[in-house]
Amino acid sequence: MNAIMQRNTLTGMLCVAFVSFAVLSARADQIRISGGEWQPYISEHAPHYGFAAHLIAEAFAQVGVDVEWGFFPWARSMKLAQDGQWDGSAVWLESEERREHFLLSEPVAPSNWVFFHLTTYDFDWTGVADLSLLRIGGTTSYYYGETFERAERAAEIQVFRAQSDTINLRNLLNGRIDLFPGELLVTYAQIRDELSWAEAVQITHHELPIHVQPLHLLIGKHRADGQSLIERFNRGLDLLKQSGRHDEIVAAGYAGEYATRP
Repeated sequence: MNAIMQRNTLTGMLCVAFVSFAVLSARADQIRISGGEWQPYISEHAPHYGFAAHLIAEAFAQVGVDVEWGFFPWARSMKLAQDGQWDGSAVWLESEERREHFLLSEPVAPSNWVFFHLTTYDFDWTGVADLSLLRIGGTTSYYYGETFERAERAAEIQVFRAQSDTINLRNLLNGRIDLFPGELLVTYAQIRDELSWAEAVQITHHELPIHVQPLHLLIGKHRADGQSLIERFNRGLDLLKQSGRHDEIVAAGYAGEYATRP
C-alpha cells in the first residue's frame, strides 16, 4: 500500500513539474509589448503595426519568440511596462532614466528630430544660443536629446510642454509657439492625418537635426528572463540586418508603405 502511495505521489510530482516546465517554456517564448500611436514607426492601425513593430516581430520570430502587442497612450504604455503589467515597451530613445527600469535592445530603427515652424517664419539656427528668445513647444514625457534637455533644465530655452503633439501643432498654427521639435517622419504623418490641407501647407521644417538617435525595444528588469530575451532579440535583429531584411523594412517605412492612409 505504501509503495502504491509513493508511486502515486511521485507521479503527481512529475506531472506538476512537467506542467510548471511547460508554463515557463511557453512564457519564455512569448513577450507582451506595449506601445502607442507613433506612425509610421508604430501604430495600432498601420500594416504590421508600423515598420518598427514589424522589425521587432520579425527579429523575435527569427529566434522563436511570439509577440503580443498592446496599444495605450504613451505615458501609460511606459508605466504598464515599468510596473510589470506588460513585459516591455517600444519604441523609445535611450535615456539614463529608462536604463534604471529597463534593459535596452540594440538599435531597432533610426530617428531624426528637427524643428517644425510656419512657412511664413524665416527661421534659422546653428546652436542653442539662437533659440533663447523663441517659444518652443514640447510634448509631456518626450525626450528630445541631451543637448535640448540640458538647455531646458538650465532655462536657456523656453519650452512649453503640452499633452500631445497634436496640441503642439495647433499651438504652432495659432501662433502660441514659434517652434515644435518633432521626429521627421512622425510629425509629417501627424500633419497629414490630423490637419486640413490648408493647415498642412503652412508648416515646414528646418533641416538641421536637433539630434539623430536610434530607437530601442525596452524589456522590464522585473522579468526574470529579461536579459535572455534581450540577447535573443539582438540575435534575431542581427540576422535581419545580415540578410538585408532590416534595410528593406526601414526603406519601406520611409517610402510610406506603413502609413495608415496615403
